[in-house]
Amino acid sequence: MSTLIPLSPSEHKHRFIDTRRAINDFRQAQVVRLRVPEVGNAGCCFPVLITKDPQFGEWDITALTSLEPESNLFVGDEGWQGVYTPLSIRTYPVRLTRADGAEGVSLSVRAEDLSDFGTRLYDDQGQPTEYLKGIENTLHEDLSGAAATRAFCQHLDGLNLIQPISINVLYKDGKSRTLEGLYTLDQDRLSSLSDKELLELQKRGYLMAMNSMLTSLFQLNRLIQRHKEHNSVNPIQKITLQRR
Repeated sequence: MSTLIPLSPSEHKHRFIDTRRAINDFRQAQVVRLRVPEVGNAGCCFPVLITKDPQFGEWDITALTSLEPESNLFVGDEGWQGVYTPLSIRTYPVRLTRADGAEGVSLSVRAEDLSDFGTRLYDDQGQPTEYLKGIENTLHEDLSGAAATRAFCQHLDGLNLIQPISINVLYKDGKSRTLEGLYTLDQDRLSSLSDKELLELQKRGYLMAMNSMLTSLFQLNRLIQRHKEHNSVNPIQKITLQRR
């Protein structure tokens, strides 16, 4: 993994971020990370699902961008083509980091993320540009979003509402593939919750996000259509979602 370097006016006053190249880094991202405050907007564009980190076992919320591995149907030659742009894409490649023993956080990038053209980081007076100030504000927003997402997923998990699914994709030529490692909400379990449990979900403001996640599954049809536009030779004939 490349080392992150803190941004500073003295070092990077005349450096840029090539935002188009940054978007290209997501060209093979079949899933893109979301935060729970984004779910309502993202659900109008992608299937919003839950995934689990295989190493640490932590739950996360993601947008499914393709029915094929190492593919993202929302990245094209003109950049990002989705109606909604996830926060993790809007801020990339800038990150918030904390140096050992230091107070506060700083904006950092990898050396290869810096460019001699594109969007400027600092103006002639060494002040952050509107682009960089916007990125910093969004990254701080992401910190609170990350905490809210952890609490959201942990609460759903505690209620046994997270259900594994598999998506079988059948192509016109008869071949098929199955997507695994994805989760959604267990609708049967949700309908059996007590009034007290439902009231708690409502008090926490979770019900709207949960409803958006469930209705976002209809966006699987949009992925089928996008695949057809990108691969007219062997389009997807149908998909089957199986709850387990």
